[in-house]
Amino acid sequence: MKYLIYVCGKASRIIVSKRISDHWKEKVLPEYARRIFKGSLFLFMSLVVILLPFIIAMLVLIPFGIKLHYFLTSPIGLSGTTLMALTYGFTRARYGKK
Repeated sequence: MKYLIYVCGKASRIIVSKRISDHWKEKVLPEYARRIFKGSLFLFMSLVVILLPFIIAMLVLIPFGIKLHYFLTSPIGLSGTTLMALTYGFTRARYGKK
């Protein structure tokens, strides 16, 4: 995300600059467009990876007649997600970067 913001900022500064010729802008802006596209694609893929467990859980629960949003808001679902969040937080605090 920071990289995408950085590249967009550089491209914006080049576009508004009076000191850079239009010829040079025509040569360099396609490269910035390519970098912005790659960054946007990476951001999209990150969102897909984040949502993938929910999609898989939904597909697994459908044959049993369980709707995911009903399951997650039930007492068992809330307990399970709380336990997973606590486990994740403990693991990240203990073994994550310091």
